[in-house]
Amino acid sequence: AFSGEAALKGLSQLKGKLNSEIAADKISIEDQPQLPGAGGSAAFDGEGNPCKPISIVDKGVFKNFLYHDAAAREAGTSSTGHATMGGKGGIGTGHHNMVLKPGSLDEKSLLERVGTGLLVSGIEGTAGCNSVSGDFSLGVQGFWIENGKKSRPVEAVTVAGNFFSALKEISFISNDI
Repeated sequence: AFSGEAALKGLSQLKGKLNSEIAADKISIEDQPQLPGAGGSAAFDGEGNPCKPISIVDKGVFKNFLYHDAAAREAGTSSTGHATMGGKGGIGTGHHNMVLKPGSLDEKSLLERVGTGLLVSGIEGTAGCNSVSGDFSLGVQGFWIENGKKSRPVEAVTVAGNFFSALKEISFISNDI
């Protein structure tokens, strides 16, 4: 969804939405390519461009698409250091380490505010995600929350919705990302 290449091809709902509110004001997302110990960390992208942190969403406002060289040229901008190399040498656009900035609530306070609900602690793959429409249907595991406390573990639960709608509906963010 954050790929500039996808937007150029009309395959992103974010096309034309730079500097527009796309999420709750509590949401700030960065791509941090030099995050110590993270699996997507890199000094250079697939084209040899330096990788640097980039703000994607800042307090709910969409700030940047991710680009490789050719897509950046077509968009009239410069590469953001997000080129990926495909198995047959094709260039694509990818991310490094997408990070949701922590909120201010500790887990106890967050659970108390939720009251009753589902605390998701794990997601089973991403095969049920459509990056164009934003629709998702994913298997999750976690804990059922009752009276503001974890009451029992749950597994093999399916959570479905739309990524773009969900971004706008987030009420609280834990300080324990």
